[in-house]
Amino acid sequence: GLGFVESVEALAAKAGIEIPYEQSLKGSEEKENIFEVLDCASAYYSNILTNDSSSERVQKYLKEQRKISGETSRKYLVGYAPRSWSSLTNYLGKEGFSDSIQIKAGLAKFNKEKELYDVFRDRLMFPIRDRKGRTTGFGGRVLNSNDQPKYLNTGETPVFQKGRELYGLYEGLKERRNLSSFFVVEGYLDVLALSENGVNNAVATLGIATNRFHTQKLLQLVDEVIFCFDGDDAGRGAAWGALKNV
Repeated sequence: GLGFVESVEALAAKAGIEIPYEQSLKGSEEKENIFEVLDCASAYYSNILTNDSSSERVQKYLKEQRKISGETSRKYLVGYAPRSWSSLTNYLGKEGFSDSIQIKAGLAKFNKEKELYDVFRDRLMFPIRDRKGRTTGFGGRVLNSNDQPKYLNTGETPVFQKGRELYGLYEGLKERRNLSSFFVVEGYLDVLALSENGVNNAVATLGIATNRFHTQKLLQLVDEVIFCFDGDDAGRGAAWGALKNV
């Protein structure tokens, strides 16, 4: 289940109360630096999607194929990672972030020649945020069907554990005054599609089965959790697995 601090945060979020954190609860300086570089990367990806000519096909994909408006994309800070091997790392370096902190945040790696390169390239980017709105990691979806894997998540970092995160939770908690339930859907784009149609209390796991931590996390915030998966065999299997963890 949730730890003491997480339980207090969950109850505070449900009641709309701001927690006065002591310094000891804020985490290490390294974690704060990781949050900072992740937020900077999120803003960079979002700006590329909105303002860079290289993202025109991405905007077209969202609007025409997925029926996702610019307003919804901005609400969830959806972005685009360019095809370049060093677009983000060059930008972050100019912003004063070290190679080390970029790697620790899961944004970059070294190649065999010890050259820094971007982990996410030519992908639609979905920032995953914690209850305070800080970016903890990313999910990236390919735009070319020949590229693999279709979805790529940030690896395990000091601030990101894939099996404990829920996409859309921060945005959903903004509706807390009227929040009595959460819909759990299969993917990032499902969350966006529901929000586009006025359903703002949807979350998605990050490409993994719903586990006990997810359900406990949600049930500490709301009284009702509604699972909405595809009607195929995989979706039915996911629904049954989720029910066993309630």
